[in-house]
Amino acid sequence: MTAAEAYKIHISQAQKVGEMLGIAPYELAKYAFAVQKVENRQFNPAATNKSSSARGMMQMLKGTQKEIETKYLKKDFVPDRIFNAEYAVFLGQYELGRQLNRYKGNWRKAVHAYNQGSYQEKKSKSKGFAAGENYTNGVMNELYKTDYAALNNESGYNVTAANGTGKITSLYQEWA
Repeated sequence: MTAAEAYKIHISQAQKVGEMLGIAPYELAKYAFAVQKVENRQFNPAATNKSSSARGMMQMLKGTQKEIETKYLKKDFVPDRIFNAEYAVFLGQYELGRQLNRYKGNWRKAVHAYNQGSYQEKKSKSKGFAAGENYTNGVMNELYKTDYAALNNESGYNVTAANGTGKITSLYQEWA
């Protein structure tokens, strides 16, 4: 999968997730795409992590997938559904958006929590906290160096039209 194809998935899923969680869809798509670039640089829907249970486009842990599906979306847990690229992006955006709401709009804390887990504040003195900061810096670096104008052109997304209406005009898959 190319970067433009992956980005198009992010744009299409962000509309629904943004509506569900009260988050600006275009911002959600950009941040989630930056997370994905750090998590899965090859944009491989079948990616697995040998040292953890992280899988799919957004490298989500099985436990996180199960929690989102059963607790928040009220769906059955289907482990292999994470290998569907659109679904993996939807879940990744949902978790990132959930963390963004938890941290009252602070993207940096939301990205850190996506990587470290929901209870990162209690881990601030642990060795993993510094690794989470490095991860967050990497995501922010990807966010700022990505040419979204070029990706918007390639994906056919019209930022001006979306900003005027507040809606992303591409179609999304209904997951929730």
